[in-house]
Amino acid sequence: MDFKVGLTDEALADLRSIVEYIARDSAEASSYVGNELIATAESLSVLPHRGAPVKERGDMRKVFRWHYAIYHRVKEAERRVEVLRVWDTRRDPRELVLPR
Repeated sequence: MDFKVGLTDEALADLRSIVEYIARDSAEASSYVGNELIATAESLSVLPHRGAPVKERGDMRKVFRWHYAIYHRVKEAERRVEVLRVWDTRRDPRELVLPR
């Protein structure tokens, strides 16, 4: 049975920011990137433990699509994946705040 995937408010805001930034140059590209990032997040429903563990965060993992990192946490008992952030890895990593 697949896991349910949900995005936090922070992840949705990240995604919105990415799409809006790309849309300045190309609406078509922004739509494509946004859809691909959502599809990557939703693919965690089948393989929720996919991705690299996040250092010093035993319960958190990250998967990549291009230069975007999708940080997520698996809630095994609830059969749910919580997408925490969608981060453009070209940004300053000191600006990334991950929830506890």
